[in-house]
Amino acid sequence: MRKANVIPVAIAGALVALGALAHPAAEIYIPISQSPGISGFKSYIGEIESLSAAQRGITMRMKAGAKYLTLDDSTRVYLQYGAAGKKNRLGSYADCKAGLQSEVYAGEDGKARWIKIQVP
Repeated sequence: MRKANVIPVAIAGALVALGALAHPAAEIYIPISQSPGISGFKSYIGEIESLSAAQRGITMRMKAGAKYLTLDDSTRVYLQYGAAGKKNRLGSYADCKAGLQSEVYAGEDGKARWIKIQVP
């Protein structure tokens, strides 16, 4: 490969890598069920049915049934206020409450990467 081709390829690769890092930070602004390529494919959308504080877990109730997921220190919790007029903000496991509409993006291991919670 010639040097003239290496630089544009390296720049394109760097931009793709930066985009992948930036996506989780942008999730705070994307409404529940509207994350491109994630919502409905790789995430669980429903209502928090119950919590297990000892394991920092939640059970999500969805149309297709229930799913148990765990949160850890690296899980981002996004609080979405929608019509309440407040700005979305970061939260914590303590903000997870039974009955709240939410979306969870989890890995194959069942650990949540992020959770969005619709705050009334």
